[in-house]
Amino acid sequence: MAEENHGASSDTVQIIKLIVSILWGIVLSAYYIILDIYHLFSPAEKKSLKGQHVLVTGAGRGLGREFALRFAKEGCRIVCVDVDKNGCDETVSLINKDFPDAAKSYQTDITSQEQIAKLAEVMKKENGPLDILVNNAGIVSAQNLMDVTPEHVKRMVEVNLMSHFWTIKQFLPEMKSRKKGHIVAVSSVAAFTVAANIAPYSATKCAVTGLMGCLREELRFNFPEIHTTTVHPFFISPPQKYQHWSINSILPEVTAADVAAAAVSGLKQNKKTVTIPSYMYYTLLLIHSLPTKAADLWRDIFFAKINN
Repeated sequence: MAEENHGASSDTVQIIKLIVSILWGIVLSAYYIILDIYHLFSPAEKKSLKGQHVLVTGAGRGLGREFALRFAKEGCRIVCVDVDKNGCDETVSLINKDFPDAAKSYQTDITSQEQIAKLAEVMKKENGPLDILVNNAGIVSAQNLMDVTPEHVKRMVEVNLMSHFWTIKQFLPEMKSRKKGHIVAVSSVAAFTVAANIAPYSATKCAVTGLMGCLREELRFNFPEIHTTTVHPFFISPPQKYQHWSINSILPEVTAADVAAAAVSGLKQNKKTVTIPSYMYYTLLLIHSLPTKAADLWRDIFFAKINN
């Protein structure tokens, strides 16, 4: 009988502890929500990036180039990486014209673990340890799911997703040993919603978002000094010669320069997520909470219809 009473007493204590934890969680959640709203109007203090060693993949043009230019303005040393040597060299020339010797160009296929390892070895000798890794490189295209070729799907997965694994596995160990670093990944609002004709692209962006969330969770307790930021831009308007798809939406496309500026600003505040435009994050959260037919209705009103 005594053992039964002790067991009942122990269960009661556990229930009380659970209730107290839930109530405390509600209080803290309310505080964090209020703090987040406050920071929308009064951004948190930003850290300096001056002198930081930054690697940007896909730096040959578009968003990658804008990232590199933005980091140069912050006083960083930039490693520009792209499979397109000419484009990468052009980015470096643009940077070094205004910031002498701030950038270097390395032609690298980021889907190759061997090439990434070789790049890391050269970088360490020439530039020292890496502070910020920006996984930006990606393939963008629109095509009906039944028409897309297996080869194209595989290539998109290799570039848009698998390369993130290889660069993180290459550069994270040294960040851990130094207890310092920041990993940035370019995802998309496509990770939060759906659209016809971009199934492979959207799938890779959903996967990148999941990867970064899990990475942050692995680092949160043991390596809190290493930060992660996942960037979710709306569809970026490309130069005419790089037109990948036709987008019909009531919402305006964003520019690569705007995305890079917002992402670097978020990085300087150690934000976990940066969505461009920022209201899209809250809009998509609301859409997810609606019944399916209501969500479809609002997607039809606001979101992009994409044609190849």
